Amino acid sequence: MKRKIKLFILTLLISVSGFAQSYDTVANLQMGMGIFYTKVVEYTRPWSIDILEIDLTVPYNKLETAKANNRLKGYERTSSMAARNSRPGHVVVGAINGDFYGGAGEPISMQILNGEALKLPIDKSLFAVTESGKPVLARMNYTGRVWRGNQSYSINNVNQTRGTDQLILYNTFMGTATATNIYGTEVGVKALNTWIVNDTVYCIVVSKTAGTGNMAINDSVKVLSGNGAAATFLNSFNVGDTIKIAQFVSPAPRRIKELIGGFPRIVMNGANYVVQGYNEEGGPSHTFERHPRTAVGFSQDSTKVWFITVDGRQPHSAGMTLNELADFMIRLGIYHGVNFDGGGSTTMVVRDSVVNKVSDGPGVERTVSNALMVVSSAPQGALNRVKVQPGFNKIFRGESVQFRVYGFDEYFNPVQLVPAQIQYTLDPGLGSITSAGVFTAGQAPDTGYLRINYNGLRDSALIIVKGIDRIAIYPRSVVTDTSRIVNFTMSSFDMDSVPRPMLLTEYNWSVSNPSVLTVTAAGKIKGLAPGVSYVKAAYENLADSALVEVKVESGSAVLSIMDELQGWTLVSENVDTAVTKMTLTESPRTMGAKAFKVNYKFTYNSTQVNWIYLRNNIPVQGVPDSIKVDVYSDGRQHHITYLVSDDDNETFRIPASRYADKADQYDTMAIAVSRAVPTGTSGTFNFPVSFREIQVRLGSTRVNGQVYEGTLYFDNLRVRYPLQPTDIFADENTLSKEYYLMQNYPNPFNPSTTISYTVPSYSRVGIKLYDVTGKEIMNLLDEEKAPGNYSFNFDASGLASGIYFYKLQAGDFTSVKKMTFMK
Repeated sequence: MKRKIKLFILTLLISVSGFAQSYDTVANLQMGMGIFYTKVVEYTRPWSIDILEIDLTVPYNKLETAKANNRLKGYERTSSMAARNSRPGHVVVGAINGDFYGGAGEPISMQILNGEALKLPIDKSLFAVTESGKPVLARMNYTGRVWRGNQSYSINNVNQTRGTDQLILYNTFMGTATATNIYGTEVGVKALNTWIVNDTVYCIVVSKTAGTGNMAINDSVKVLSGNGAAATFLNSFNVGDTIKIAQFVSPAPRRIKELIGGFPRIVMNGANYVVQGYNEEGGPSHTFERHPRTAVGFSQDSTKVWFITVDGRQPHSAGMTLNELADFMIRLGIYHGVNFDGGGSTTMVVRDSVVNKVSDGPGVERTVSNALMVVSSAPQGALNRVKVQPGFNKIFRGESVQFRVYGFDEYFNPVQLVPAQIQYTLDPGLGSITSAGVFTAGQAPDTGYLRINYNGLRDSALIIVKGIDRIAIYPRSVVTDTSRIVNFTMSSFDMDSVPRPMLLTEYNWSVSNPSVLTVTAAGKIKGLAPGVSYVKAAYENLADSALVEVKVESGSAVLSIMDELQGWTLVSENVDTAVTKMTLTESPRTMGAKAFKVNYKFTYNSTQVNWIYLRNNIPVQGVPDSIKVDVYSDGRQHHITYLVSDDDNETFRIPASRYADKADQYDTMAIAVSRAVPTGTSGTFNFPVSFREIQVRLGSTRVNGQVYEGTLYFDNLRVRYPLQPTDIFADENTLSKEYYLMQNYPNPFNPSTTISYTVPSYSRVGIKLYDVTGKEIMNLLDEEKAPGNYSFNFDASGLASGIYFYKLQAGDFTSVKKMTFMK
């Protein structure tokens, strides 16, 4: 049964950068009076975003900062800071990690906690909150001054090492003492009113020492410490004196109670400010890359604040660029916003739980320098309502999800429930649910509700069971002959365009012209006779098809007799371009009236590779088994590679297995097309193809600083077709019955090499690279593979020279080979 239910309340459509993105709300809970937690996901990026919206007009709600271990230098988890600062009447409802930090956990910029400055600002954005609760965002400057009667002295720094003639203010964030030397005077002061920035604090002098240093600090007694001229100023103080301490940050309103750093500003006056913020504040370097993110912003009227985190570096969420984050924040209603420290630091805590997925690993919450919190002073009441989460869930057939039920009082404070008293009821046909709230979707697409009952308190969750919504065949068109097997691949997607892999045997395969083609249950086709046919893959009520042309060619075909330069260009790397030229010559030649003559010259440098490329774009008819060109060498070890592009313009290299090093005679460089490997990280080779380049890696004796000069000749570029119907690529009947990992070629290599392997049956294949100590360097492959022979190109440009090992793992099978990378 298919139920039609309006989803516009649960699905947020946001247009970003000219295209529409569909955000599904998978969690939506009121966590306090005027405090709402929401989790939204976008499946195609993918993104997972946690949002805490705070209404500052609710008198219970206040914003505060926290410092790791209550020390300027210190690390602590965001969840720990939230728990440590939570107590009856002062409950931390939510928190996010704050500023970037340096060594020992000291934030890079200013922080004010409960009216006390921890350090001075740098030229970065600061998010501040006034005593009345108004948020402020600006880059600010600091000034401070101490007054005794009509005399005054500037405060040079806070909680930092005292320098010559400097006056430093110390508080408990420094520690239990000032850690100063004996060359100065120190005065202990106690505030007569509350500590605050952007106003005057009156203090009474409670202690004074000279020539001693390291005065004790406690929660009520702060220390003014002076050297030289500043010490002379403090020497005039007497115990019992009333003094004034005035600290100001500007531009900012009066009486700043809390402040925390971040950078850069990314939303200003309701507009994306990322580029300007990046230029003004000098970074960060990862601004335009996708990473986990943390941010804070507030509305135009300053009554609402949003805490935002974006998961990243994980399969379920790629992370955001700061442009993407700013655009998302603007569409939430944010008028001013700033980026906080992200990456592995990104953390959001709601009611004692970390709600985002941290990127350092499951449950591995990183320690950070400081945090921004929302605190509620609402009283605790009795159970008033229940809420099931997720309140809306899209789930693929057969998959499972954990539903949880939460209890709240009238102030939306959490109330503990008795799990055994929760009753679950499902609409018929949706699937099944356990007494612990684990729902497993049925096999048929459907829409319905999960309903819960807790002693008469009720709630429900909307569930959409997703099936396969779209399938696609690849390649869309292909040319083959009667000799080889062509493997089609399929992609299948659910309603959110999330890939849902299926076995090829789950599709129904057919051909439109059985006299031209035959197809197996696994989508493998073989040409029977010249002609055209469609191959069709169907699943339930979905279908897609590809066009197949069967061509049978024989003998050889000339691509270019190479007796004119029209259509050809010479491109080079790391050579003397004044000397390296391509011309025509009448001798030596093998076909036609002329041949290509290429003079080259270069100075060897061990950090470079010297190349020449003979470029063209020549369509190739049919399905050749090899490509040939005649090369007249000067005796050096030149390596030849052909570059071709296939039907969808993916490019492939076809490297020779030997050098073109025969001097003073033509040598035919025949290279089997089966050696083709993608120039990128992956690719599927399909006919028809076009010939694109003859690539020549110039040979030398590899002596640094030595000049190498010579001449190469090229003639008669051609292809050869199979003499009889034999397989060019691996036929399913001739595949190895065992896994096999081949030795990479070339080896040693610089900078790239080809890795080949054989898979006898459908398997998940992994290939990893290790150094000589056994440390894993990188994951080269992790994919489901159909039976076949495979090759891919590995580029080691980012690695150091040396010996490495690559290991293939497929089920219980493992094989290890050694490779040598020489720069």
